[in-house]
Amino acid sequence: MSKPVSDNRLTDVKSTRHSDMISIAKGIGIVLMVIGHSGRYMEPFNWMIYMFHMPLFVILSGYCFKEYYLDHQWLFVKRRVRRLYVPVVICGCVMLLLHNIFYSWGFYPPETVVGSHYGLRDVLREFVHVLGFKFVDPILGVLWFVRELLASSLIVIALSRIIVRCKWLWVAIFVAIAMIFHYFNIELLAEELSFTTWLFCALFCVGWILQQYWKPSEWWVTVLMLVFVATLSLFYHGSLTKIRFYRILPYLVGAVSGSVMTMNVSYYLARRSSWLHRCLAYLGNNTMIILMLHLLCFKLVTAFIVYCQGLPLAHLADYPVLEGRIGALMWIYALVGLVLPLLAKAIWKKLRTSVVKIACKK
Repeated sequence: MSKPVSDNRLTDVKSTRHSDMISIAKGIGIVLMVIGHSGRYMEPFNWMIYMFHMPLFVILSGYCFKEYYLDHQWLFVKRRVRRLYVPVVICGCVMLLLHNIFYSWGFYPPETVVGSHYGLRDVLREFVHVLGFKFVDPILGVLWFVRELLASSLIVIALSRIIVRCKWLWVAIFVAIAMIFHYFNIELLAEELSFTTWLFCALFCVGWILQQYWKPSEWWVTVLMLVFVATLSLFYHGSLTKIRFYRILPYLVGAVSGSVMTMNVSYYLARRSSWLHRCLAYLGNNTMIILMLHLLCFKLVTAFIVYCQGLPLAHLADYPVLEGRIGALMWIYALVGLVLPLLAKAIWKKLRTSVVKIACKK
């Protein structure tokens, strides 16, 4: 006769599944992001991806927000800075040191801001930009998202004791501010505080609300949500940073629907131990390194294609992938963009461990 499972063990199992669900959802998001960048000519599939793949991360941040931080706001700020600001600044500094090498390899088009050899003054200027989370290097262009996520998180935590009283009201307030900023083209703090920041504040609060109200839906509801998001993307597609004013509200509806749909899928995947579960969870736990390095990894694929097909070396500056209809090669881009950053992280950890061991022996 089997022994009854203790309440503590059941709680641990549920907690593990919940953690895996978040990791899997982030894994799905980062895969869609890399596919979206590698398959830039793959419309209308790309339109659907761009409806929700970046808002998903913001909503998940709000969903994971703990009300413990209402009384420990500085702890939240320190953790967000450590997890978002520090890694990106380190990455930006490394890329800055490698700029002249990449320029000599033809990675940057000559007519752009970065398309020249950097002297000491240029390096110092761009170093200040990196510290201010402002990147002109197209290889780091996607890091605008981390800046906006950090800024929106800090705004929400600053107002959290007020927001907690009526979260829905603050979603509406943040959306209204975003629409005002967009309509009048308002940008503050050296153009770093724009309508996107306020839109992210609204999405963060939506995720916070979902803590209380979200429950996994039946499979047919998830399918309907997929159809809804796909249909909506046909009429209101576009990049978040270039969205038109009249598309903001439909975009938000699609972003929330797509994110909830992804959470539903992640919940069911988390309940079943499989290779897909493990792969997506692993990717989800390493989103930052993929976000920072996948566009650089794309350059390696472009260089390989240029070499094999005898194309002009000027194509090395194509961004983010080789110009033209690349067809099935987009999957090579996507695979390299997902795998190589993880490989680079694994090698770095191994080297760091070896150096520490040698230093300890001495």
